[in-house]
Amino acid sequence: SGRVKHAVDQFISREQFQDAVVVAAACAAGRFVEGSFGVGSDGGGGRGAGGAEQKGGDFDDGELYGQEMLKKINACMAVQWMQESQPILAACCMVSVGCVAEAVTLLVRGNELEMAFGLACCYERNTLAV
Repeated sequence: SGRVKHAVDQFISREQFQDAVVVAAACAAGRFVEGSFGVGSDGGGGRGAGGAEQKGGDFDDGELYGQEMLKKINACMAVQWMQESQPILAACCMVSVGCVAEAVTLLVRGNELEMAFGLACCYERNTLAV
């Protein structure tokens, strides 16, 4: 039916994270037509005709929505890795979507203090250089 959120939610509920990532990445890359990423009964998420908000310029709601879905999927994967006592893999999931602070938190919770310190130092250095 072209409802990306529904497809991603189904994959997540079945713990088929790789398939969910493929769909979300395709949405983030703009591979779906307008309105296919909506959540409403009309497929447009309740945002009017066409499904995408018009905020001017180069704004593409589908790409931003895809990025949000990728973060959600990777957060679910991180939770799963933490439950399996794999804090480094959980942190990798968070770093892959740019959530470095959350990755450091997961490393601390998993008692990987040296790695958390190293990641925090690198992140701080990169943010100061920008």
